Amino acid sequence: MTLSGPLIVIVGPTAVGKTALSLSLAERFQGEIVSADAMQIYRGMDIGTAKVETEIQKRIPHHLIDLVHPREPYTVKQYQDDALRVIADLYARNKLPIVVGGSGLYVSALVYYPDYHFQAHAPRLPVRERKKSPFKLMMIGLTMNREELYKRIDARVEAMMRMGLLDEVRSLLQEGVPPQAQSMQALGYKELVPVVRGERGLEEAVQLIKKRTRHYAKRQFTWFRSLSDVKWYEMDETKTDRTLQKISEDVAGFLKTTSNTFS
Repeated sequence: MTLSGPLIVIVGPTAVGKTALSLSLAERFQGEIVSADAMQIYRGMDIGTAKVETEIQKRIPHHLIDLVHPREPYTVKQYQDDALRVIADLYARNKLPIVVGGSGLYVSALVYYPDYHFQAHAPRLPVRERKKSPFKLMMIGLTMNREELYKRIDARVEAMMRMGLLDEVRSLLQEGVPPQAQSMQALGYKELVPVVRGERGLEEAVQLIKKRTRHYAKRQFTWFRSLSDVKWYEMDETKTDRTLQKISEDVAGFLKTTSNTFS
């Protein structure tokens, strides 16, 4: 399996704008999306994991979402195997793989340790032995003023509630997904289980989701800031189009030096 092709990776905290960028790049550069989200791999968990709409997926293929039932566990090793298989297929079809996600462990495992054999009892990366990526790598990091990001997080949580996140959680429990399942530890789901059971008020749960999502964003920043290959771009709602154009131009320049297929 060849790993020497160009690979675009988009990282950053939740709600910063990774999805919009990935769709823009996929349309311009004959790309397909490879998810690096630890919870989007579960079927029936659409609202709380912010999966893109089915109509968009028909236009721009997305891989590694809706893979397993929420009752089933899913390991880093499984992600590695699945992602490498998808990327090899994309190279064979002259499609540019664009990895997108906020799950730092998934991203690092794929990009830097594709031959590292993860064990259930030892899931940590050997960070002191960080390797050079075998891919021709362009890693794009999106960052944002913290106050603005937190406003976007709060707005996203409120939108998810309006879209029916509580009903989604209720449906999963009715289908027999246990609250202790790996999938149900996802932000938004874990906090709403007690609401469905009548053990917590809805408004309390919503505020808890917002708070924990902000804390999660901080951890994402910390993880991705530790990766020296990331080129960071500041996202500002007043300059979004300009920033996306700049990134697109930088990707075009990168592809000219690494591949004649996508430039």
